[in-house]
Amino acid sequence: MNIEFIVIKNLRSIKSLKLQFPSSTPTVIYGKNGIGKTTVLEAIELLLKGETFPGTPRGALLMSDENEALVIGEARYKDTTFNGKVKIVKEKMAFNREPRILLERDGLKDDLIKTVLFTTRDSLLVSGPAEKRREFLDKSLLSLKPTLNYHLNYFNKALRQRNILLKQIGGRLKEDDKSTLTVWNDRLAPSGELIIHERIALINKLNEKVCSLYKTISATNDRVNLDYELSAKLPYSDALLKAQQEDIKKGMTTVGPHRDDLKITIENRDARSMASRGEQRSIAISLILSCYEILLDDFKDQPILLLDDLTSELDKERVLKILEITNGSQTLITSTAPIAPSNSTNNIFFEEVI
Repeated sequence: MNIEFIVIKNLRSIKSLKLQFPSSTPTVIYGKNGIGKTTVLEAIELLLKGETFPGTPRGALLMSDENEALVIGEARYKDTTFNGKVKIVKEKMAFNREPRILLERDGLKDDLIKTVLFTTRDSLLVSGPAEKRREFLDKSLLSLKPTLNYHLNYFNKALRQRNILLKQIGGRLKEDDKSTLTVWNDRLAPSGELIIHERIALINKLNEKVCSLYKTISATNDRVNLDYELSAKLPYSDALLKAQQEDIKKGMTTVGPHRDDLKITIENRDARSMASRGEQRSIAISLILSCYEILLDDFKDQPILLLDDLTSELDKERVLKILEITNGSQTLITSTAPIAPSNSTNNIFFEEVI
């Protein structure tokens, strides 16, 4: 899997840009901060997945005073070439209402070309809130099993409706509300249990990879281990019933995959709170690379690796070890300076091409 070239117009701070990428040599896009290097990686995610970076509203993608942005590119999978296009359009609304931002995508299926992304936001994967770790597990699952998107969406919709009902109940369950609550329990339980089992299966796979990757990147013999931290014992249908009075009292669903966590230990210490910042960063990139290796195992082809501002999170020696681990795959890195000599990496000085 690789991307051949990309054309970007009016995306964030980039007015017009075309870049070509070698298929196996790592590409380092370097230059000072704030000039749009990260936007190149975001454009690739838009093209191949139809997704912005987490937490990015579509309106932020448009260059100031522009009504349309465009990303065009060509990707290769095995012996077939695919052309793709993404258009972001600001649609004016009547009666002075806020304009809608539409994303129109054509030419590439979401699950065809696999990418693995590391951003500075992922450096908080270990030390940040449980929500970040749940998001990591679910995004990783969707890369492996895109059909799980149906169950995740179904669960989230049912969860919202159950929470609305719990708020309306106001702390005291009336007879009329009992049957409605049972309906939402019955809808929530199967999809919730499936998500939990899929996450546990993924963690088992990650555990086979993450420890050895961490030892390589950190140059230590410290052992990293992952466990799934349940908010309540399974089966989930029973957990919902046991927690029902507490849910009514608090006006929210207190147990389930939306409250679970990924427990990470290093040498039997809880890495979420007791690891050093350097250890947490190395564990975070080891988790991302574990997903890369699982995708490689499952699809027998190397996914595209996108590493944003990696040198701000890891020293040069650790970055070079990552390049050794991913040798042969298409790796695109943004940095403030070249990482390796030009005979081993494709170095692009960004200020010369924009």
